[in-house]
Amino acid sequence: MGESSKFERPTTHKEEDDDEEKYGLTAEEKYAYALERSEDSVRYISKDPLTGAASLSEFTTQLEQSLKMVRRWVPASLVYIDIDHFKRVNDTFGHSGGDVVLKKVCAFLMRSVRESDVVARIGGEEFAILLSGSDGFGPTKAEELRAGVAELAFDEYPGLRVTASFGVVSLIDLPDAATARKRADSVLYEAKNSGRNQVKVYDT
Repeated sequence: MGESSKFERPTTHKEEDDDEEKYGLTAEEKYAYALERSEDSVRYISKDPLTGAASLSEFTTQLEQSLKMVRRWVPASLVYIDIDHFKRVNDTFGHSGGDVVLKKVCAFLMRSVRESDVVARIGGEEFAILLSGSDGFGPTKAEELRAGVAELAFDEYPGLRVTASFGVVSLIDLPDAATARKRADSVLYEAKNSGRNQVKVYDT
């Protein structure tokens, strides 16, 4: 994001346009939030070297910031993603094939979310996304991403296809980042344990 973006009013999306009606946010508050997120994105200094996504430490910082914003009635969702049977990919196509999968899946995730959202690689084949201003939208977006991952083609490896499991949790009313991560991890495990290639949502 260029420096000029810090002085321009960010473009809002439809789900953000209803914030004032749903959550009592004024136009000024929405703009201040978007500007804060924009400034946060400029300061990224910690990235995963393979995929270019935010690193785990950077993502943790962003998650804690999102929880602060949620306390100001700005909704957000945390999405955990794990590529299914990734060891099988490495065993069949080698680690170079696994790297291709990681980079392509991450690139798809990054181009499929808004600039205000944060995509991170938090483990070997595990990613996380912070969807800002989208509490009720989280599960719908996760399902869209799940379907998109399943449709990815890999030119370097004809016939290779991958799927991913998703766990989604709302950040509203959560006390801290540890609780958010624990809940997201629990529903991700549920998705993988019940057949993979599906989205599970933490039900409070």
